[in-house]
Parts: sequence; C-alpha cells; structure tokens
Amino acid sequence: AVVGVGGPEGSGAGAALYRLLAEAASKPQEQPCWVDLLDAADMPFEDLDGLLVRARVAVICPDVGDDDRRRIMAQRQGLKAAMLSFPGPLSKVVLLSRVGAQSMKGGINMRSLFGLSNAGTFTGLEDELTSAARRRSRGNPLSVVVV
Repeated sequence: AVVGVGGPEGSGAGAALYRLLAEAASKPQEQPCWVDLLDAADMPFEDLDGLLVRARVAVICPDVGDDDRRRIMAQRQGLKAAMLSFPGPLSKVVLLSRVGAQSMKGGINMRSLFGLSNAGTFTGLEDELTSAARRRSRGNPLSVVVV
C-alpha cells in the first residue's frame, strides 16, 4: 500500500512510487493500493478496510515540503485512520520523513510541560506511527523504518 497526499497521478514522491510499483507488478494481486492521507480521515472504515485488505507493507509518503501545521495535522489524522484499517498481516511500514535521526526517544516530552505540542509537525507523524507500532502485540508486530 502507498499512503500519500493527492492522487496516484500526482507529482509527489508517493505518486511516483505508486506508479513504479504498479508498473513492476506482474499479477493483479501484486498491484499496489493508494490511500490519500488527506481523505482517509473522512472515509468510512469499511472503504479503508477494503482498500488495505491485501496490503502486507505500507509506505507512508506525506508531503515533506509542506510547512502548514493544519495540513500536517490533517495528514496525521489520515494516518491514524489508515492505521486503524491496517490488516493483521501488514507487518512492515516505511515512513518518508524530513526529520533527522532522533537520538533520544521515550521518556518525558519536555515540550508538553510548556504547553507545546508536536501535533502539526513531522515529528508528530513519526510519533503517531511508532506509538501504533508499540501497541501491536508480540504475535502481530509492526516493524517501522523511517527514511
């Protein structure tokens, strides 16, 4: 599954990846599915479930050039909705990000002590995904790679 912004015919990284995967697929069951981060939050869960039912790997491609906190927040809401529909066999997720490596994760969120939030940031997108991965059971793990 490719989870991106806009449609698969667009010019973003997710759309380009989708087209490459579609061209490489030799069987109908290998065709990638597309989920738009900006639409996913408003989609009925049955529709999202139907799109993602065959997915075993998801590549999340938010618009890394976007600095609008409201749009990033909308992408985060779409990511949350998509993750709720990830089927059990989906075990790997790759997130395209613009955030550099973070040496310290976990512990106390110092920003929250001062009323600051990372909700409308790319760090917030990463945190949403890694938090969902931690909630998965040991028998059904979700491996996350942030690129």
